[in-house]
Amino acid sequence: KPIGKVRGKESVDKILSKIGNDFCFDTVALFRASEGRPLKVIGVHLLNQTFDLVSKLNLNVVKLEMFLDAMEEGYYSDNPYHNSTHAADVTQRFATLMITSEVLNTDLLGSVELLTGLLAGIVH
Repeated sequence: KPIGKVRGKESVDKILSKIGNDFCFDTVALFRASEGRPLKVIGVHLLNQTFDLVSKLNLNVVKLEMFLDAMEEGYYSDNPYHNSTHAADVTQRFATLMITSEVLNTDLLGSVELLTGLLAGIVH
């Protein structure tokens, strides 16, 4: 089932549009709207749309989605804090920090380094 066409108070696309604009991003709303798949949704969105790393680094989208599924499933859903929603929040906060600090407009951070930071948030 394609993510983004799900039930919820806010659509996945509307929630994701707030990344990079607001440190008060509502990851719990994303959890609800994505039917419990916030890490996959954030990962695909950031790597494929926000930062275009799929294209820049020639990443395989099918393998990326399989990886994100495995990471999401690897978190204990019954842990009230350190779960996939928390990992999605850490990942989007890193992305928001990169966008708002304008470090991406310098030579300090290339695509590989950005990918590494995002993956660190996903797998931490």
